[in-house]
Amino acid sequence: MKNFIKIFLLLIICITQTAYTDLRTITIEKNYTENSVLIEDFLRQNAKHLDIMEFTRVPRGLIVSIDEKYLFNEGSTKIKYSGLPVLNDILLALKQTESRCVIEGHTEQNDFDGKPYETEWELSLLRAENITKYFIKYGQISPKRLFSLGFGEYMPSVDNVDEKMHINSRIDFVFLDYAKNTRQ
Repeated sequence: MKNFIKIFLLLIICITQTAYTDLRTITIEKNYTENSVLIEDFLRQNAKHLDIMEFTRVPRGLIVSIDEKYLFNEGSTKIKYSGLPVLNDILLALKQTESRCVIEGHTEQNDFDGKPYETEWELSLLRAENITKYFIKYGQISPKRLFSLGFGEYMPSVDNVDEKMHINSRIDFVFLDYAKNTRQ
C-alpha cells in the first residue's frame, strides 16, 4: 500500500508539473494522526491526573487541555506546587515522542490590580512561558521542541458563555503532528 501511494503521488506530480527538469520524489513517512493516537493512548494509560485532561485531535495534532485552576492561582503566573505533578504527566508524554509542543495560555476575567501586567494576553503568555521554562529546566526538553503562545480571551473553547465561569481559562498543550514530506 505504501508503494502504491508513492507511485500515485509521483504520477500526480508528473502530470501537474509543467517543467520536468526538477522532478523530485516525495515520500510520505506517516499519517498525521498516528503520533496523536500514540500520545493520547500513552497519557490515558500513564497519566496520574487523567481526570482533569481533555483530549481533542485536530489536523495539527493532539490538544491536551487543562483548566488553569489546577496550575495557577487566579491572576498569577507562578505555577502552583500542586500543579507540578500535572505538568509531570505532560512531561512523560513529551519524553515518549519527538513531537514539538505548543503551550498555549488562555485566560479571562482576571483582576490586574497591583500586577506587573495589564491584559489577559500578557497573563496568558507569561503562564505559557513559565510552563515552557519548567519543561526545559526540570524536564530536560529541548527548547527547539517547545513554543509558548498567549491568547488571553481571544480564542475561547466555548463561545457565548458567562466569562465569570472561567470555562475558557485553560492551558492547551498542542503536540504537533504534521505529515512529514521528505524531498529527495
